[in-house]
Amino acid sequence: MREHTLHLLVPGLLGPMPALARSGLRPELPRLSRCLARADRLPAPGRDLESTLFGLSGLAPPPGRDLPVAAFQRVGEGAAPDERPWMLAHPVFLRPDRSRLLLFDFQDLTLSPEEARDLAGLLEEHFREQDWHLELAEPFRWYLSPDRAPAIQTFGLGEVFGRNIAAFLPRGDEALVWHGLLNEAQMLLFGCETNRAREVAGRLPVNGLWVSGAGRLPERFVFPYDRLFADHPLPRGMARVGGVVPAPLADWEPENGEGRALLVDDRLLRPVWRADPYDWTEALAAFDAWLAGPLRALSEKRLERLDIYPCNGARYRLDRRALRRFWRRAGDHGSRLDPDPVLQRI
Repeated sequence: MREHTLHLLVPGLLGPMPALARSGLRPELPRLSRCLARADRLPAPGRDLESTLFGLSGLAPPPGRDLPVAAFQRVGEGAAPDERPWMLAHPVFLRPDRSRLLLFDFQDLTLSPEEARDLAGLLEEHFREQDWHLELAEPFRWYLSPDRAPAIQTFGLGEVFGRNIAAFLPRGDEALVWHGLLNEAQMLLFGCETNRAREVAGRLPVNGLWVSGAGRLPERFVFPYDRLFADHPLPRGMARVGGVVPAPLADWEPENGEGRALLVDDRLLRPVWRADPYDWTEALAAFDAWLAGPLRALSEKRLERLDIYPCNGARYRLDRRALRRFWRRAGDHGSRLDPDPVLQRI
């Protein structure tokens, strides 16, 4: 009989959330506090969702290049796998702030499918010589395939969101080429008809493009889990390329099969990007309530082990033996997650 284990990837679970102390919020999280206090803390690969997923799958980026996030994630959106190079291409709003440009994407803003198609068509036409091909999975999430794989190393949207783009521009052999292409895109978008109409309507313009996660699918890839439960397109794409049919996050039940199950819950991620302690604590409370099911399955021997990955270089491993460590408490209150010690772990 194969092992029956659950592996939880929860980026943003432990923050960072520097605004939490100032907010005065102290969420009651008895199950999560119990897990973190009683589990064995072990090292894990990766410092964010993408690098953790790839690290657990045994994939490392070539020197000076990206992990092929876009190629896998595109498959998770429903596209067929192919051999072309792909990059994530997010339409963004670059907000001037003195001598800086701060970057924000459009997932939390209004961008219609028609506007997105118009802007993508404008870019494709302008960069015809580079053989740019743009696919739109969502108005705020695009995939770019240039004529060849770029010799650059990029930074993901989560690293630069709300920050000055100067420190996060592409690096590598072709860095200057891509700096020029991104500047061209900014100039092209500035004042275009779609953006003029948006500004007349009082909406923010799409005045930049942010690229990351460039690369091709590997020739061979084995997904290291028997089942996947996720709504995020990246793990769904990795599962499909590796021959595993993904299921929605909400479908997980302790009885739905033996083996190694991976569950990816990314609902805490954007509150961390936005440094929003109110949305973060609300999502934490929902996750804490959901944990009742896995913990009950663990105590009733329907699950052998639970591994929690906050995507920060650590994993928290919990089995029935660890559950009995009643003397371990989080902070001064066993039923409360003390935010200060938790944030210090990051």
